Formats: sequence, structure tokens, C-alpha cells
Amino acid sequence: MMRVIKRYENRKLYDTEYSRYVSLEQIATIIKSGENVQIVDKDGNDLTNQMLTQIILEQGKKGNAALPDELLHELIRWGSKMVDDGVNRIRDNMELLIRDSLTRLFSAPKQDEINELQSKIVHLENTLHRLNGKYLELSDKHEKQS
Repeated sequence: MMRVIKRYENRKLYDTEYSRYVSLEQIATIIKSGENVQIVDKDGNDLTNQMLTQIILEQGKKGNAALPDELLHELIRWGSKMVDDGVNRIRDNMELLIRDSLTRLFSAPKQDEINELQSKIVHLENTLHRLNGKYLELSDKHEKQS
């Protein structure tokens, strides 16, 4: 479940779940604990992206660099398109992997595959029969010699 934070015109942030005002630092703590937040203004407009960016900026001001300089440079150079492309690429690969896995799991074997397996089973049965016969011969010879 998404935790909703409202941002009022006076820039105060209000946690609707716990009915209390929160700071950007407290929102960062909520996120670090594993919860997701959605930050909206009084009209319901989503401000989440802006506020999360502001949290990262504030952490950087305190000397707690949340992102390496190299990544920040690339984000500025390529903008959100790079991130979107990366996310889309990962999502596409996951969908392909899932589709291929499901196809392998649920596809019926083809007739030629079934025929090949049956042929291998017959071959194994014949080999076992021959080995069993040789075993019985050796057993008989061993008993006669004893």
C-alpha cells in the first residue's frame, strides 16, 4: 500500500496515515524502511517525483551523497530518457524470459520428440534384458565352478 503525504500551500507535508506533519527527512526515513510514498498537493496533483528529487538534493547538501557524481552527470546529460529506456529494457527482458519459461513449461511435446523418447526406452529395455541375461550366465558358471 502506498503511503499518501499531502503537501499544503504553506509547504507543510502531512502524513495522512498517521495524521501528523512530517519533514523531508522523515519521509526519507519512511522510504528507507521500505515503504513507498505518494506526495500530492491539495488538488491531488502528484508531486512525488519533485519531492523525492528534493530529498536527494537535501541529503547531498548535508554531505550524504545519495548518488555518485558520475551517475548524476549521466542523468543530466541524458535526462529521464536514459532511466526510462533502462527500465523499459529490463521490463522487456523480464517479459521475454517469463514468456519463454511459460512456453517451455506448458507446451506439449511434439510427436517426433515422443517417438524419439519411446525409441530410447525400447533401446534401454533391450540393453537391460541383455545385461540381465549375461548376469544370469555368469551366475550359473560361478555356481557350477563352486
